[in-house]
Amino acid sequence: MFAFLTLLAGLGMTASQTERGLAQTADPRPNILFILADDMRASDLKYMPKTQYPHNHHVWVNVPPSGGFWNFYDQGLENSTVATWL
Repeated sequence: MFAFLTLLAGLGMTASQTERGLAQTADPRPNILFILADDMRASDLKYMPKTQYPHNHHVWVNVPPSGGFWNFYDQGLENSTVATWL
């Protein structure tokens, strides 16, 4: 997973450098790179030291009673996800 993300980021930086002159406009919007990772182990974060590892939704596993979709849904958390923010 880490190797794939590194390759993807490297290709993105290479492509953006070739068109650097064309990309400079008066557009005030920021450049944002959003990477969504799933099923990461806490030990994977040593490769991404500025990454937060939140579990503020209290859904720890994929099966009831302490996890799964219905646990997430019953807490009303489906109204505030990355998908709904976009």
